[in-house]
Amino acid sequence: ELAGSHPFFVQMAAYYAFAHLDAARGELSPAARREVRAEFVAQAEPHWRYAWLELAPAERKALVLAGDMARAEPSLVHHLRELALVVDTAGGPALLSPEVRAFFARQPVDGLWQLPPLAIDGTARRVWLNGREIDVSGLEYDLLLLLAARPGSVYTAGEIDAALWPHDAGSAGNGERLKSVVKGLRRRLGAYEHLVQNERGVGYVLAVERLDPG
Repeated sequence: ELAGSHPFFVQMAAYYAFAHLDAARGELSPAARREVRAEFVAQAEPHWRYAWLELAPAERKALVLAGDMARAEPSLVHHLRELALVVDTAGGPALLSPEVRAFFARQPVDGLWQLPPLAIDGTARRVWLNGREIDVSGLEYDLLLLLAARPGSVYTAGEIDAALWPHDAGSAGNGERLKSVVKGLRRRLGAYEHLVQNERGVGYVLAVERLDPG
């Protein structure tokens, strides 16, 4: 789970696991497992960071959106496989391990708005949730992009209305159209619908934190 299949990382994980092994019981306690994970990540991250710096922009983007690896360019996946960052699984190409995936998910990429678990491509108008691309309508995308510009800050209904319908903002009876777009976006987010929160009587806020741009 920690090291995937790469011999170097397997050896590293085994070293820390053996150091914390309860010889009498022949197993790791929950506390020991946490220690092993922390020590392994501390030693592995410099190697992952070096690999990250050597990658081309398209490769970095593919790693951040690792859940969509099967849709990446075959030549790109092949190169990442040669770097031992990607392995083949029954479900298709995937990152080496959950730990390396978590590391790359935290790395900022130019042109990609990263608001874990969301990622937004502001040029291509595409949205990913936990690495899987989701389909959104034009207005749903516009709403999400607006809220993502100031995550954690409330946009008033009037501000949103003016941004989404600039030629018809503030028209009487149009409050329902905003509610409809919000409802649609929440439906697309599924189990993460709570990320789009309503401040009663004020407006809406995207309850995430944005990574610093690369």
